[in-house]
Amino acid sequence: MVWDRYPRSPRQMLLLGVAMVAATALLFSLMFALLGTAAVLAAAGAIVAIAVIRDVAVERLRREDRLEMAFAIASLPREGGLPGERGERAQWSDILPGPLGTAARHAPATAAALVIIGAALTINAFFGRFDTSDEDRDVYVAMQPGTVGHFTEEGALSPSLRVTLLTTLDRADLENPSLTARPYHQYWAAQVTVENTGDADISAPAWRLRANGREYDPTGTGALGPDLAGGFTLPPGESRTGWIAFEVRIFATPGWLRARLPGYPDLYFASTETLIEKR
Repeated sequence: MVWDRYPRSPRQMLLLGVAMVAATALLFSLMFALLGTAAVLAAAGAIVAIAVIRDVAVERLRREDRLEMAFAIASLPREGGLPGERGERAQWSDILPGPLGTAARHAPATAAALVIIGAALTINAFFGRFDTSDEDRDVYVAMQPGTVGHFTEEGALSPSLRVTLLTTLDRADLENPSLTARPYHQYWAAQVTVENTGDADISAPAWRLRANGREYDPTGTGALGPDLAGGFTLPPGESRTGWIAFEVRIFATPGWLRARLPGYPDLYFASTETLIEKR
């Protein structure tokens, strides 16, 4: 077959390289989604290892045969040799030092490995900068009546906003008949107090609930009392008490209630199971 001959033409190497890069990029995407950066780097290392092993076990023997044949042909008189006898030409990469020659002979595999490693490190740095560091700073407290959480700016000596969880209602629609949930849904609500303990105006946090693997945004309702889901600003020293209600799937069990304020670590009122996972 034309693709099995040695040496390959530059066009064949280019096409083969494009195909290998595309295939390894697909492999990279799948492995990164499943296992993360470590698996991607392992895949890149495997490509390099296979290329080196193949060079030592196969290409080295072919290279020695080509050099021996080229030397034998060069030693023959110009008129010597049998009619039609033809030797195999040495490749240009044969004259390169060992590691450099290996990389040149396996340029497609080398390029694919470099693409995988570069993409893995880039994505890891991107997500690590925007997600991992923030997640490490997040604050988790128990989802129990009376629990207090603080929004404290990094480096500050005192908190800027104090949030107190007063109570939770698993079936707020049963407590208040004016709340009518959709079929196969129910209302889950939390009563909280937010207090500005800093020395400047501060906005109210944004809320989100996670229950049974799904996340929910607040449902604005005044049936239970003052609604804290909307945006407002608290001057220094002032506080506000109210409710945050969510329409969730029937029999959903909350995993956490998150309060988010730009510029601060997220505050989670978490279930016992979630707290165990984070520890």
